[in-house]
Amino acid sequence: MSHKIKKIGSELGVSMAVLAVLALLVHPYWMPMGLIVICIAVLAVLVFGLGVFVWRETPRDEREYQLMAQTGRSAYLTGAAVLTVGVAVQTLQHHLDIWLVIGLAGMVLVKIISHISNDKM
Repeated sequence: MSHKIKKIGSELGVSMAVLAVLALLVHPYWMPMGLIVICIAVLAVLVFGLGVFVWRETPRDEREYQLMAQTGRSAYLTGAAVLTVGVAVQTLQHHLDIWLVIGLAGMVLVKIISHISNDKM
């Protein structure tokens, strides 16, 4: 099996595991607190693992670089849209979770800082 196929398979496996743990944590009321803490720890490790995959991505040519940029844009826009809808819905329900605001603000601030630092290079 080639290195690229193994890498894609590993990344897909970790991504599916993240989604599975998130699904368990949507309504954790049936789980004992110890299991919830274990799920949170597993989630943190898995998300760190995904970060390693993203950090190690190296394009071999201009086409792959363009595909990585498009993927990053799609992920940013999707995250911003989901958080914005969450902020809007929870604001209308008069119960805004501050973590939605922090997440959205963090995404926007990192985008601005990255844009400024890339322009200086």
